[in-house]
Amino acid sequence: MKSDESTVSRSKKKKKCPFIGSPGKDCYFLDMNSNKISMALFYCQNHYAQCAIYKKMKTKKSVHKDLKR
Repeated sequence: MKSDESTVSRSKKKKKCPFIGSPGKDCYFLDMNSNKISMALFYCQNHYAQCAIYKKMKTKKSVHKDLKR
């Protein structure tokens, strides 16, 4: 029973956007206002893979990584 509980608690943990530590200039949480709060709460947590800003930054990061090779 205990292993089931730990599995459930791990699956419910919120995953934060990997760019929170080094955000882009367009990130929702950088310039918080009443229009962006709900978007920041939604996208910067579990749904960051659906975020247009995240996708754009991920593509740029991938391109820069390839250029360094």
